[in-house]
Amino acid sequence: MLEYYELILVPIYWILLTKISMGILKRRGETEIKLAKRSLHLKFIGAIVGTTLFNIYYPGGDTTAYYNDGRLLNSIFLHDPVIGLKMFFTGGDPDTWSESLRPIIENFRFAIPANTWLVCKFAAFLEFFCFRSMLVTTMLFANISFFCLWRFYKKINEIFPQIKKYSPWAIFYVPSLVLWGSGILKDTICISALSLLFVSIHQILFKKEKVLKWLIIGLYSGYLLAVIKSYILLSFGGSIMIWVLFSLVEKNKNVFAQLFAKALISIGILAIFAIGISQVGADIIKTEVEDVLIESTMTGKYLKWVAEKNDGSAYDIGNVDATISSFVSTMPAALNVTFFRPYLWESRKPIMLFSALESTAVFILFLYVLFKARIYRFFSMVIRNSFITFCFVYCVIFGTFVGISSFNFGTLVRYKIPCFPFFLLMLFLILAECKKKKLPTSELVQ
Repeated sequence: MLEYYELILVPIYWILLTKISMGILKRRGETEIKLAKRSLHLKFIGAIVGTTLFNIYYPGGDTTAYYNDGRLLNSIFLHDPVIGLKMFFTGGDPDTWSESLRPIIENFRFAIPANTWLVCKFAAFLEFFCFRSMLVTTMLFANISFFCLWRFYKKINEIFPQIKKYSPWAIFYVPSLVLWGSGILKDTICISALSLLFVSIHQILFKKEKVLKWLIIGLYSGYLLAVIKSYILLSFGGSIMIWVLFSLVEKNKNVFAQLFAKALISIGILAIFAIGISQVGADIIKTEVEDVLIESTMTGKYLKWVAEKNDGSAYDIGNVDATISSFVSTMPAALNVTFFRPYLWESRKPIMLFSALESTAVFILFLYVLFKARIYRFFSMVIRNSFITFCFVYCVIFGTFVGISSFNFGTLVRYKIPCFPFFLLMLFLILAECKKKKLPTSELVQ
């Protein structure tokens, strides 16, 4: 619960965190300080508003539970540091808790499973620096997320300077990302880890600079995604493979050679996946993929039941089961839900109307880009530009996972956050390329 003393702490920390953050950026030689300050303040606003909304609309919701469990872990550490450290370094899965700690975790809501316990541990650690204030803790989550997104923003501008004036809209100004990607939530950690993983891969494979540093950052970011939401890592990992291989192919300036090589790579990846499932690793690959699908569909069905029971915000895309064939067959409906719903007429309360307006704006932008590029040129750019290919593949795979794992507009707006920047960057890049006479290949390998 929010406390009155937080009204005093919030403005103090707002000024303090802004000073420290801008000081760090200035020491790094950053020149876009106004944009950085505006983006950081948007994160603060989103974090505070989001946390307040959770306390009003969902007083027993995830944010409150993460904070309360973090506060309890923080108290245990101060009372008995040995037990606190043992709990802090426990994974969170049922079999990782020792018998001596099991009576203690009965007082926690999210000590099990590992993905929720990880968020609680982050909250507990940050609460050491803010007098255990809920609002200030959420501001610290927002501040850390800002630095991760800023790295991502600088990397995108380094690769594609032609969309520099559009990229802030994809990374900092998306309303749902500001509101639900800034607070004490799994989504905040996921979008932050994904941003750093992207930067790490580019630094290691393309720039080949500070490889050890970025390898450590990349591995830790991948670990966070694997623990919290494995389907993000699964979607991103497959897409990255295509990005890297296609970028190597684009070093060849012969367009026909590029297309032929990309076709072979695509066929090769599909063949390897098919052979792996049918012969080499039927019990491993298929099980791993379907484990993610089972988790996604079970989560979706539960959230649908909750929504139908409480606020009527459920949606239906047909019968979905935890098989690869079902995943493929529900792609069109799931992608429509992820990127373009809720529709305006599906809004049943103010907070859902907010999401519907955002979805409508994205749909209008998508239609505008499709109109400017024409369908043929649109898909021609998807094939010829490795980064656009990566964004397209990632959004299709991830968007389908989100569509089948939400079944609730309330959670949908949070779940789709990790792919929205890439979807918008893809549209902005296609729009920028439409202004050129020729279709250039990706500049990623420069």
